[in-house]
Amino acid sequence: MVSIPILLEELMNQIFQKNSVNTRNTTDSFYNNEILIVDDFPFCILAIEMILHNEGFKNTKSFEDPIAVLQYAYQSTRPSVVITDFQMPKINGVELLLELDIIFPGIDGIIVTGLPDEAHQYLSRFPILEKGEEVNAKLIDTVLSIVNKNT
Repeated sequence: MVSIPILLEELMNQIFQKNSVNTRNTTDSFYNNEILIVDDFPFCILAIEMILHNEGFKNTKSFEDPIAVLQYAYQSTRPSVVITDFQMPKINGVELLLELDIIFPGIDGIIVTGLPDEAHQYLSRFPILEKGEEVNAKLIDTVLSIVNKNT
């Protein structure tokens, strides 16, 4: 049986190998955009944070509870991007983004999920990435396209 620390180390090695060098030509202020990460599984939050931090995005805030994100939103400024899991207790990621859209009209979000077919049934305006290889391959480009659009 493989222990959790060994699995975590393997995940970190995979992420850093795939995203080991930041070759993008952007200013430091570009990387100060606030990105919210919401997933009820801390391991997924860690993986997404590592991908973003490795690319240079340092201003991330993470939440395991989607209701806590809504409470935070009422007391904060508009984030640049919200990356959320689809299937969570209480409300799903699409519902969370729609609630955040009431607080911050036109909010930009990305849904990451292990259930892409179920998420696509919502006909959401938000991009949907499947957890695993697709998140590793497309997350940074998706975040960059959103942040570039808003700057």
